[in-house]
Amino acid sequence: MAILKYFPGLLASIFLLQLINCTPIKVTVHYETICPDSTRFIAEQLYPLLMKFGGVKNENLEAEFVPYGKTNVTTVDGKKEFTCQHGPDECEGNRVHGCAMKTLPAEKAIAFINCSMTLLMVKPRGRKDPECFKILEIDEESINSCVNSEEAVTMVSKYSKMERKLNPKLYYVPWILIEGKWTQKQMEDAEDDLQRLICHKLVKRGAKVEACAQYY
Repeated sequence: MAILKYFPGLLASIFLLQLINCTPIKVTVHYETICPDSTRFIAEQLYPLLMKFGGVKNENLEAEFVPYGKTNVTTVDGKKEFTCQHGPDECEGNRVHGCAMKTLPAEKAIAFINCSMTLLMVKPRGRKDPECFKILEIDEESINSCVNSEEAVTMVSKYSKMERKLNPKLYYVPWILIEGKWTQKQMEDAEDDLQRLICHKLVKRGAKVEACAQYY
């Protein structure tokens, strides 16, 4: 290693490569709570894959959920009003998911998102998910107090700003970014088989992950 003192740039490159290889691959999904395609992607692919990798806080895969989608925002009498693609129930559902992420531990919040999306696949409904609150032992009132607060407006406004920064602009939901980047092919590959896409990226890094054994 003594040779490295003569090549400080090489040392920096090695450190950067090691840092990249230790960083989880981040999947960001911009979605809507009553969107069938969003429901399928989260309940059938993203959440199960997180569990295969060892849970929400695993070393190889990170998920970011942005419940907003094709929402429109207007300002009326100084107040922001949001109009969602699938109606008022979806706007409320988006706030419920956002409030869950804001008020609950990450593992429970994402389990709640998965639960509500899974139930929507079985019997479409509005944003009320009493089964999920009961199954996961979540205080519904704590979520409701957030949903009906100015905090929720601020939270949804933050999601709106995130979507305005997307390049290209969102025109489909779920809108899926991998490591902050979007391409049409990558999004299609993610919807088709997220595990294969993520595992191929991990294999290229040289990572050894049990959930990816079939791709080595």
